[in-house]
Amino acid sequence: MTIAQKAEMADTTGIETSQVLDTTGVETHAPRRLVTVVSNDDVAEELIPGRVIFVGAGPGNPDLLTVRAREVLGHTVRAVTDAQVLDGVRDFVAAELPVPEEKLQAAADEYERICAEAKESGARRRPARPAPPTAAEIIEVEDTDPQRIAELLSEELAKGGDVIRLVTGNPLSSDATLAEITAVSEAGMEFQVVPGMSLPATVPAFAGIALGSTYTETDVSRNGVDWDQLASAPQPLVLQARAEDL
Repeated sequence: MTIAQKAEMADTTGIETSQVLDTTGVETHAPRRLVTVVSNDDVAEELIPGRVIFVGAGPGNPDLLTVRAREVLGHTVRAVTDAQVLDGVRDFVAAELPVPEEKLQAAADEYERICAEAKESGARRRPARPAPPTAAEIIEVEDTDPQRIAELLSEELAKGGDVIRLVTGNPLSSDATLAEITAVSEAGMEFQVVPGMSLPATVPAFAGIALGSTYTETDVSRNGVDWDQLASAPQPLVLQARAEDL
């Protein structure tokens, strides 16, 4: 059974977890409830070892996040996210957790510094106050190498608690994300998958295009696209690409 097949067997509520012991076997653990992590140093309920939770961000509209995705995002501090994931989705990370006192104090000190500089420059009004800090610790990655991303996730797991890997669309519909799941599994890290709405299925619906039960979808941002095969594939075609590849 492939890693993708193992991931597809995960409960859609995101409860199932698995840890690969070798290249042929999988150990599954009893379901465990979500851990609330307040900060790296102040853990309300520490889970050892932590898990990598692959969360699908869907097509980018926060209203289209699944209920499970919102729950996981809201109760987890650390997230490694794709650059394409919009701020509206990122804002859910650690949204249900209290902000550490040191973050609040640092933000207050920074605002006072900004005000002092404005006063010295002759400003008569205090500058607008920046957005308040959150408990979230978000790392944005543009590296597409699954091994390097797996190494980064391992480093974040070492800090304690779970780590979210936030990706666009549905994790199980992306070859790149499946490669990351494989790398994470081969490294012995425990993981689970929280599905999201896939881009090829939702974007055409927003555009008023009915795909029907038979259509062809592919990611043309990767190398090795067989255009001749696509030309003869069942219609309609749904081609997915990053903005920089257009």
